[in-house]
Amino acid sequence: MDLQMFRDRRIRKVIAVTDDILEQDENHITLTVLRQILAHCGMGERYCVLPVSELSSLTGRWMPYLLVESSPCQEQGLPCFSLCVSDYDSVRGGAERPRATYSLEAENADFAARNVRRLRDAGYTFDLVGLGIIGRIHTISDSAAILRPTLIAASAALSCGVSFADVVEVLNGISTMLLHDHRMAR
Repeated sequence: MDLQMFRDRRIRKVIAVTDDILEQDENHITLTVLRQILAHCGMGERYCVLPVSELSSLTGRWMPYLLVESSPCQEQGLPCFSLCVSDYDSVRGGAERPRATYSLEAENADFAARNVRRLRDAGYTFDLVGLGIIGRIHTISDSAAILRPTLIAASAALSCGVSFADVVEVLNGISTMLLHDHRMAR
C-alpha cells in the first residue's frame, strides 16, 4: 500500500461492522456509539463507519481500514482490511491479518469488560480494561444488551488510535443520549 495514500486525509478510512454483530444489536448501538466516539475526538470526517452490507454503496476516495466482526469473517468479496476486531471466543489459531479481541467474559482478550454489575437505581457499571489501563463505565440503560455493543465500539475506537481517556469520557456521557434515542424509537 502506498504510504502517501495512507496519510492523505481526503481518503476516508472505512470501519465496517459485520452483519452478525448488527443482527444481535437491533438498534445498531455499535454503529451509533462508535460514530459518537470518533466525532468527539474530531475523527468523524476521517473515518466512515457502516455495516458491511453498505460497502458497495461507497463512493469517493476510501480505503478499508478496520473490520469489526463477531467471528472471523468468511464473506466473499470483502476488500482486504488492515485490521480486525473480533470476539475473543471466536478466534482460533493464527490470524491472516492483525487482530484485536474483545470479550465480556475472557480476561485474556485485548479489550474486556470486567466487574459488570447491575446498579440498584438503574443501569450497569463495568471496568473497561485494555492497553494496560482500566476505566470505569456507567450506563443508565436498564438493559444488559447495551454492554456488548458498547464494548465492541470501544474496542474498535481504541484500535483506531483514539485515546483511552476519550473513549471512557464519551461512553460515560453517551448513555444519556442512547437512552433518549431508545425512548423516542418506541
